[in-house]
Order: sequence, then C-alpha cells, then structure tokens
Amino acid sequence: ACAVEVGVMNLDEIVKAWQDHCAVVQAAQDELAVLSERQREFLRLVAKGFERGEASRLMGVSLRVLEKEAAAIKDATGLTQIEAVVLSVRAGWV
Repeated sequence: ACAVEVGVMNLDEIVKAWQDHCAVVQAAQDELAVLSERQREFLRLVAKGFERGEASRLMGVSLRVLEKEAAAIKDATGLTQIEAVVLSVRAGWV
C-alpha cells in the first residue's frame, strides 16, 4: 500500500507518486535480493511483531539457527535488523 497525501491531485502528480513508490519498492527488493528464503521469512515474522523465539518455533528451526541467520543478514547486507525489517516492509514482503 502506498500512502499518498489526501487532497486533490492531478494525473501527473498521481503518476509521479506511483513512480516514486515503485522506485522505493524496487530499491528495497534489490538491496535484499542476496537473502535466502529463510532469512526473508525471518524478516517477515519480525516485521509482524514476533520475537526471535516465536519466529524460530514458527519456522521450525532452533533459536541458535535463527541467530545465525540474523547474523548472516547483517553480514550480507550491512544492515541492522531494524534496517533490514524496514526494507522488507518497503519491499512489500509484509
């Protein structure tokens, strides 16, 4: 979903807002493209408010494995967990 300021917008403004939104989504997807599906699932769950223990249980892996995945996300992207979660939301994963 894209938040657009409420008010009257002409077609050019609507198109520009949509293009800007699409550019943000694409940039986020590109930056996170190096992540495995398990790492992406972890970010989805954290973005939804699950703590690591709950996420590991839902994913069917040990907390230790999930901790390694969290470290691998940081190593692969250079992002903190919070930054990676924000990008996952921008990428449309949540």
